[in-house]
Amino acid sequence: MKIAFKAILLIILVFGGQLQATNPDSVAKKSIWVSARFSHGFIIPHHRSMEVFTRNHVEVFEASVCFARKKMTGSDLGDSRWGVSYLYSSLSDTRILGDVHALVPYVEWTFLQGDFKFTTQAGLGLAWVTNPFNLQTNYRNTAIGSHLNAAIALGAGVSYQTTPRWIWSAGMSFIHFSNGSSRQPNYGINLPLVYGGVSYNLINRTDYRRREVDSKAFNRFLVAMQWVGGSKEVFPVGGPSYFSTLGALQAGYRLRGSMAVIASFDVSYNSSDRDFLKQKGVVVANNSEIVKTGVSLGFEKSAGRLNFGFRFGRYLHQLEVSDGWYYDALSFSCRIVAGLQAGILLKTHFARADFIGFGLTYQFEF
Repeated sequence: MKIAFKAILLIILVFGGQLQATNPDSVAKKSIWVSARFSHGFIIPHHRSMEVFTRNHVEVFEASVCFARKKMTGSDLGDSRWGVSYLYSSLSDTRILGDVHALVPYVEWTFLQGDFKFTTQAGLGLAWVTNPFNLQTNYRNTAIGSHLNAAIALGAGVSYQTTPRWIWSAGMSFIHFSNGSSRQPNYGINLPLVYGGVSYNLINRTDYRRREVDSKAFNRFLVAMQWVGGSKEVFPVGGPSYFSTLGALQAGYRLRGSMAVIASFDVSYNSSDRDFLKQKGVVVANNSEIVKTGVSLGFEKSAGRLNFGFRFGRYLHQLEVSDGWYYDALSFSCRIVAGLQAGILLKTHFARADFIGFGLTYQFEF
């Protein structure tokens, strides 16, 4: 697998200048970037049982396709892109954790004008871990209890565009793998990394023209309704799975640069709360008593069809309080049709996973 990624990097470097868009109208198209990136770091030993995984450093190989929108004139801070990355890592070459393959949609924002830029990136996707916890064959893997996991990738760095078709980049990133407590155990894997990469523009846009800012694209109010659902497993390992869901009514204001400020009223339900309360001697007459309500504040950033959001909140009412009174939600969605988005949401309590769910968001602006 390492050889394959190095081959991809070599192909981009050697043959990139010969790649041409075959469509004669390609000068009118948006840029399409192919990238190869190499990252080096380690696994954070955030629990004593994780120390066995931290003896070797970790290498992550990434190949991605990125679609850039047209730049805007005016006071817009920079440019935004969206794309999809494929990541591979042997996770410190340990037979306990196995390998991980991840497919991560992401959005990227570029700041500053000129060839030298500062970039930030955020993505949320799905990962496949080849060797999760197994009570008989792999009981030492306390980090990951399922093959399918969420992959969160955050990064920031600098890039230098040497020609209209070549960009070199370097920076720092953080990758987190977790199944959102859908299966136990689930300490998760945290990877702080440094990276270096190269990108090549497949579309040779010789007639590049900036477009004027569309004033209707910002300074607008928005209203949204969101619903996600998933499952949660609690200790012991192999125990029952519980249904978890979150619904939200949101209102916000979209600013320049596709950024929106969001306020949300959240209603969540976790059927495991009934059993937790029963262990404490609290009898729940009906399920409505364990419904939690809360308010949260956050932001949403969009690039093309993709939307990345984060919000931090406090419960207004909850009967089961062992997770505390504060929560946060990280979401990533893709627009299906105008106003309707499908996506993934990870709800946590200060990095302690509550559940991961899939669902829909309907949003309209005025």
